[in-house]
Amino acid sequence: MTDRLCLSSAFRSRILRINNGALMKIKTLFIPAIIAALALSCAGTFTDSEYFSRLDAFISAGDYAQALVNIEEAKEKQKFAYKDRLLYYLDKGVLLSYQGDYEQSNQCLNDAETAMEELFTKSISSAAASFLLNDNILPYYGETYENIYVNIFKALNYLNLNKLDDAYVEVRRVNVKLVELEDKNKRLVESLNSAQDASIPFKMQAGNFYDDALAHYLSYLIFRAQGEPDNCRISLQKLQKAWDANGEIYNFSMPSVLKKELQAFEAGRGGDPQAMKNGRLALIAFVGNAPRKKAIGGLITTYDNAIGISELDVPIALPNI
Repeated sequence: MTDRLCLSSAFRSRILRINNGALMKIKTLFIPAIIAALALSCAGTFTDSEYFSRLDAFISAGDYAQALVNIEEAKEKQKFAYKDRLLYYLDKGVLLSYQGDYEQSNQCLNDAETAMEELFTKSISSAAASFLLNDNILPYYGETYENIYVNIFKALNYLNLNKLDDAYVEVRRVNVKLVELEDKNKRLVESLNSAQDASIPFKMQAGNFYDDALAHYLSYLIFRAQGEPDNCRISLQKLQKAWDANGEIYNFSMPSVLKKELQAFEAGRGGDPQAMKNGRLALIAFVGNAPRKKAIGGLITTYDNAIGISELDVPIALPNI
């Protein structure tokens, strides 16, 4: 099942088999040609495109060990400033997961979660300044999709460690976070509007996304591995509801196999709990590139009786006002 919400680059595809309640990796199917770690494309706080091109090349070739070396070298050369430490945790955490070091990956992703919470809180008071200058003056506290996919990665890591209960905790955290993040953004807007020098009111634009279908799909697989048909049915029903409620995100048909599974569970034909634990095959693949952040805006040059306005990367060539 491919989740189109994922804005990170392509994840490795994995075949997973449920056997006696354990979810185990069998083999890596393929490594997509275009691939990058979760946060690499969000590095608008950096300007070193050569570094990221080199890192992307290692990842595309499946050389995760060398990619990790590259990240550590970049840290030593201070390409990751302290305010950009979240990017370091995300990049390293994802690459460790690719490499199969699931416990260390989760340690990095735990650090990423802690940093996101800490940095977001500290950034609220100084956010107005970033609108006047640029986002580089603030610590990078992550995008919503990065925040929730930290938990998706942690869940997949726990599944590979055969820790199904821990994986379910991370899966549940995804949808809880979506509601929490909406509240945080509301507080951010209120902070901007209440600033002493606020002159232009900011309007809160609701995210309208509170339910992640992928999270419910993973919970369904976990409950199936544990032989719990009722919880399997509930997870699939929630998946269907999330799919129908978020047409702009899930703008493609829900896989027919999931519809048939849901119908079977609703009709009481989901299978014997013990039989459900044996011989289940599931393919999970994340595909696509993350958006790359680029500075936009205008350059204003003032004269005695006129101003000139131009794009940031173009010399002044427009008529003066």
